[in-house]
Amino acid sequence: MASPLAQLPNELLLDIFEKLLSVRRDLVSCLRCCRRWHNIVVDILYTHVYLAYRRRGTSSLPRFVTQATRMQQVVSLTLDVCPTLFSKERTSPFKGDKLFSFLPQMTVLRTFSLTISVSKFSKKLYYVHTPSAILSKIVLALPDTVVNLELRSYTWDGRKDYRDSVDQRVDDHSLCIALRVLLPRLRTLRLCVSHICAKFLAAPGSGANISYPLRQVTLHPEEKMWSEKWDDDNIRQMAYFYQSKVFPHLQSFNIITHKSPWSSEITWNTWVIRDIVSHTTSLVPYKCPVKTKDEDLELWVLRDTSGKDHMFRNRYRAHDAVEEGLSTWVSGHYFVRLPRGEKTDEERRKLGLKDAIEKTSSVEFGRHIIQLPQSGSLDRQTAVDKYGAHMHLWKWESATNCTLMRAHCHNGFLLGTDLVALEVTLPPGWGWSHDIDVEIEDQYDFDNALIPVYKGI
Repeated sequence: MASPLAQLPNELLLDIFEKLLSVRRDLVSCLRCCRRWHNIVVDILYTHVYLAYRRRGTSSLPRFVTQATRMQQVVSLTLDVCPTLFSKERTSPFKGDKLFSFLPQMTVLRTFSLTISVSKFSKKLYYVHTPSAILSKIVLALPDTVVNLELRSYTWDGRKDYRDSVDQRVDDHSLCIALRVLLPRLRTLRLCVSHICAKFLAAPGSGANISYPLRQVTLHPEEKMWSEKWDDDNIRQMAYFYQSKVFPHLQSFNIITHKSPWSSEITWNTWVIRDIVSHTTSLVPYKCPVKTKDEDLELWVLRDTSGKDHMFRNRYRAHDAVEEGLSTWVSGHYFVRLPRGEKTDEERRKLGLKDAIEKTSSVEFGRHIIQLPQSGSLDRQTAVDKYGAHMHLWKWESATNCTLMRAHCHNGFLLGTDLVALEVTLPPGWGWSHDIDVEIEDQYDFDNALIPVYKGI
């Protein structure tokens, strides 16, 4: 007599196995049980795929490409690679150009996410970058079914590879030009690359009667020279495309850049969030590093409009918290990247996105409500008690009993000289004084010698 489990129809077994997506090891065990279970589970495993490539060790990307199985079942593909994948290093057994012939074969692919990063174990590779021409080829190799696109390079792109000859330079605009081809069909777009321009909005054949299905856009030019002084014409042109009703379904269009403090005042670095849809500019102060008792520990702190501090263990977590709070992209089971609006809440829980839905804290930056994952941030008291974190600003605010810095939101787009870094502002009757009892070890740490003093009204 067959067991009760063997009598269950395939539809019920499929629902049961989907609940094991967040426990991939158990799902793989079910895969090896019998042929019937194998045929059901393999469809689940290959629906949302995460592949990694590292310079050393075993990587899943080469194995997947070499075996070339079940490619036609992949609906979302997340690649997390080291920039050496696209270098001309002859010792590398797997070349990144294989992706150009591999990606077009994924005929049902809807979501594609590519992250290029250098891990803490590969600091010697900081001089290796992925030419933007390579990224443009990858974009053009994507099948026509792709409607959700995310590219994150963390500055490891946009320059010519150090192994290329001098005459093999790349066009910084090549990626933007390649995005033109995808734009008429994209629904969500997130770009965190070294250089972004408005060329990708000028899609081929664009006219007054053409409209695109684009719903969510987040742009974050990471290259320092572009981030601090991003071309004002680009922002104006992007605003024009929205106002001209080319994107009638657009729900959010955020551009994130940075502003460094160049004045002699006590200022912080500033995230600049320009919201094209609401026509506002939010300035969010952030500082790094926060001093701790562990010199090797790096904490980043950002402050919201209420004066509350949120701390992150490294730069990437802080950046992701701000970007992901504004964009639609979240991490699912086993690092799979998915757009938030792509599935219903019930379906997303099957994909391991329950924490992203329920365990978030709402932080207000001006008119923006950003959802910060609680697992990724530390509150101030925890940072103080667990890591011995301390900042001069905290001492100043304790002395004055006032919040001396907040995030701000302005109507319209702050451009050019109107865009300033946020500074610490003392209340009326207070002024700055030099603390003669403090010896400055770092010649750049001017804050260490300053204390607020009440001088009367």
